[in-house]
Amino acid sequence: MKHIVLLALNNQSGSALITPLEILSQVAESQDLKLTVATLSGGPVVSRSGLEIAADQPLAEVGSADAIMITSCLDYQSDPEQQTAALCWIREQHRQGTLVGALGTGIVFMALSGLLENRTATADWQGVSRLREAFPDVDFDPRHTLIECDGLVSCAGGYAGDVLSLYMVEQLFDKDTAERCAAELMLDTERFWQNRHPGLLEYRLHRDNRIHAVQSWLDKHFAEKINLEALARRNSMSQRNFVRRFKEACGETPLGYVQRLRIEEAKRLLEQSDLSVEAICDRVGYLTESHFRQLFKRYVKMTPARYRGQMSGQARSGRG
Repeated sequence: MKHIVLLALNNQSGSALITPLEILSQVAESQDLKLTVATLSGGPVVSRSGLEIAADQPLAEVGSADAIMITSCLDYQSDPEQQTAALCWIREQHRQGTLVGALGTGIVFMALSGLLENRTATADWQGVSRLREAFPDVDFDPRHTLIECDGLVSCAGGYAGDVLSLYMVEQLFDKDTAERCAAELMLDTERFWQNRHPGLLEYRLHRDNRIHAVQSWLDKHFAEKINLEALARRNSMSQRNFVRRFKEACGETPLGYVQRLRIEEAKRLLEQSDLSVEAICDRVGYLTESHFRQLFKRYVKMTPARYRGQMSGQARSGRG
């Protein structure tokens, strides 16, 4: 059974806890998932709007978890002793391999743990200057909705509760489970899927909305066989005009962009899963492993096996 702990703090946003609870409870109906709402004291906490939120148990009694979600909060000093104990618990959980996520101002609590030192995290635009001043050893990059770095997931923006919940579901179960949950709850998941590959952000820095729409579709369907003529027709353009317009906007051809999507997803799976290279090759849309290895080496400048070994070594070094 997978276990997700939602850490609720005083003076937090009520929706920052309720939204993940609704999404994860939906998943728990069909998957082997246990949810625990924990507070520092074990008693209820009060949101900024006055909503009282009950706890299942105090954090000190939770034990181990597969994932921890730190929800948005503005009050980090109500009980310094309990806060110190909570930060120690979070550090130990991360050391043991637990996925630790924070949304909105909960990122401050994650930063207080020291885990983000010399790592990258996202943040809301309006608060990033203060965060950079308070935590100079953290590389805050507000351009992304979600950033995962060595098992630490930061998530910002108006849809942070949706995005972080779906990300945790995908990591603990699989992409199909996350997509099915999103469909059942009628969630707008575009922000989630397009932020799975932050390495491709540079190809989104244009103002052609029709091409953005094409990219959003490709972000979800890159593993399928892509027919340029059908894709152009789908977007009411001739193939020649479509390819020209796509390249003018992105600086890359449509098929070149698809290749980059596949390689970025392969990199993510090599870093975050135990899937074999053959299984990853199939999952990202390549028919032969030899072709996949050839393209991976062209784009990444090393073999898939070497990349996985290098990323694994960096993760161990970062957590040591």
